[in-house]
Amino acid sequence: MIAYMKQHYATLLLALLTLFAGNAAAQQSSELKKEINNIKKNSQYIYHESTLPDKSEALNSAMEALQGQMNSWAEKNGNAIANNVESVAKKIELPRGNMYRAFVYVHKDNIIEGAGSNGTATATPKVPAVETAVQKAPATITINSKKEAEKPTLPKAIERILPLTDYDALAACIKELKAEGVIKKFGRYTDETPNIETYALVVYDIDGNIEAILSPGAQRTNYKTGQPDSLDNYRGGNKKRGALIIKL
Repeated sequence: MIAYMKQHYATLLLALLTLFAGNAAAQQSSELKKEINNIKKNSQYIYHESTLPDKSEALNSAMEALQGQMNSWAEKNGNAIANNVESVAKKIELPRGNMYRAFVYVHKDNIIEGAGSNGTATATPKVPAVETAVQKAPATITINSKKEAEKPTLPKAIERILPLTDYDALAACIKELKAEGVIKKFGRYTDETPNIETYALVVYDIDGNIEAILSPGAQRTNYKTGQPDSLDNYRGGNKKRGALIIKL
């Protein structure tokens, strides 16, 4: 009899714990849904959501779409460059039946690096990484052979960009180059970009790491390696990438 009562109480306790856990999860889900609705109603945010069977794919899909929205917003507000979505976006993840819902959002003040409280671009500060690289460069270069003497001189803009390794420094540097008149035009690469061979390309991955700087022309050269290269070498695969176009 005692053993039966113990088993009965244990079963009852387990049922109560399961019920409380379910109620807590439902309450948390309800609060997160309210937060999502509040963000959607606030015009100071842009957002995107995706629902897919795989949790990581849902998040990646939402982040990629939000980056596109950030790029469009930035271009409409002074032809500026948007920050990397990974560094500024916030996320809310919820189960939706047997699928996963990923909601990602960003405040408009955080879309453009150096933006003011009204979301428009302000004067871009000097880029320390570039200045440091220039200061450390040799004051003179000794030419030891005819081959070295014939080595082509890099465009001024490329000399400034070449030492950079991450997207944030790149974005600041490009805006500075445009303000100084060193480059004529810049923007995001898309498959619809006309006359793409007239632009230099800076390729970066989803984490903001610069992978390649390609020269203009139908047959491109990678300024980082000095070897022939092509944008096609950075397409596809599991790694997501983007590119900026620069008219030198």
